[in-house]
Amino acid sequence: MLNTRQLKKIGTMTRIAVYEEEQGIRDRETDRYFQTDYIFSHMFGSFITYTAACILIAVMAAGYDFENLLTRLYSDNLPELIGTMLRCYIMWLIPYLLITFVVYLVRFQKSQESLQKYRRLLGELSTYNED
Repeated sequence: MLNTRQLKKIGTMTRIAVYEEEQGIRDRETDRYFQTDYIFSHMFGSFITYTAACILIAVMAAGYDFENLLTRLYSDNLPELIGTMLRCYIMWLIPYLLITFVVYLVRFQKSQESLQKYRRLLGELSTYNED
C-alpha cells in the first residue's frame, strides 16, 4: 500500500512528465535566449515577412493594372506614387511590429513562468528522493 508521501511523489513525477512531453520542449527552446534577443529576432522575422508580402502585393497590383501603372510612371506623378506606397507600407508596418512585440513578450513571460514551476517541481522531487 502506498503512503501519502509516495502518492505525492508519483503526482509530482506525473506533472513533470506531462510538462516535458507537451510544453517543455518549446519552453527550453525559449530559455536559450535573453528576452530582448527572443523578441527582436521574431520582430526581424516579422519585418522580413511583412516586406515580402508587400512586395508580392505590389507586383500583383502592378500586373493587374499594368497599363495604368505605366501611364503613372511616365507622368510627373512618380514621386507622389512612391511617397504614397511608402506611407502605406510604414502605416501598416508599425502596428504589425507592435503586435509582434506584444505577442512574443507574452509568450516569453509565460514560458519563463512555466519553467519556474517546472524547476520548483524538480526541487520537490529531489526532496522526495533525499529521504
